[in-house]
Amino acid sequence: MATAPLQRRYRDAYSVAEATIGWGTVLKILGVLGGLAIAFLGLVAASQVGFAAALASFIAAVSVAGTMYALGVTVAAQGQIIRAILDTAVNTSPLLSNEERREVLVTSGEQALDAAPPAGDWINCQNCLKLIRLDANENTCYLCHKRARPG
Repeated sequence: MATAPLQRRYRDAYSVAEATIGWGTVLKILGVLGGLAIAFLGLVAASQVGFAAALASFIAAVSVAGTMYALGVTVAAQGQIIRAILDTAVNTSPLLSNEERREVLVTSGEQALDAAPPAGDWINCQNCLKLIRLDANENTCYLCHKRARPG
């Protein structure tokens, strides 16, 4: 079966998305730390030079911190977009079985597996006529709490 390379490709792509999100977070942290460092150095210089140095350092600190933080948000957002595209690709791939999809999502750190519907047959409840999914040994509709299967 040729799905092992496909699963590896998806897992590698999820790793790229996570690394991109991580770099975005690093940029945001560095922006805040850089802004604080510039502001602190400006306050130290203000005691020697005067108020103008403090004002200039505050403007520079806000500029550096704001620019770096915005860049970090943009990079992290790109990682989130990659992750969302991969989720769609994995969940709609005709080349993967449901079990292989689960394996890709679980090994990539996604929690979508928890929300996966239980295995079973889709039937229309004979009482409420809603489409429901029941395991082979189940007979009770979880919506109307009556017998869902005829017989």
